[in-house]
Amino acid sequence: MQRPAFQVTRVRASLVLILVGAVLLVSAFVRVPGIPLAAHDDFGALIRAQGGSMSHSGTYPDTYRTIAAQSRMLQNAYLGFTGLALVTVGAIGAVAVGGRTPPNG
Repeated sequence: MQRPAFQVTRVRASLVLILVGAVLLVSAFVRVPGIPLAAHDDFGALIRAQGGSMSHSGTYPDTYRTIAAQSRMLQNAYLGFTGLALVTVGAIGAVAVGGRTPPNG
């Protein structure tokens, strides 16, 4: 028996959501190891922008790197949670379409 067109379209949309979500999840996990180096590079860029010297306090470099790393981790978490949400919605949509009957009329 052939599936109605609306079910095929919804299954394809669900699969696209799952695929995009999986790409976002993988991207989030791949970016995690580079966060400390990126935070260090952020501080280096700040130093270059200020003309090569930062002497606000003795702990300023470590504090700035910590803040930069936490900011990048938060951005990465948003990326991962968005991917997780897309995979979840896509999976629920694919399962829901399987048991649905076509509309009348």
